Amino acid sequence: MIVEAIVGYIANSHTLIADAGHLLNDVISIFLALVAIFLSKFKSTSKLTFGYKRVGVLSGLINGISLLTI
Repeated sequence: MIVEAIVGYIANSHTLIADAGHLLNDVISIFLALVAIFLSKFKSTSKLTFGYKRVGVLSGLINGISLLTI
């Protein structure tokens, strides 16, 4: 991804730079999904009666917004 971005910049290729951005978004999405899986395993408390189950939904929302931004 980094090499693709550098070569795209040197070659002035918008296609390579856009693909590197897409790969970066994929990496961030996978990281967010892993964090959401980890957080959703926490048990509910008296303050957080549902627990952290909605973290997966927020992770998906962030992923969708980042895809629309790119």
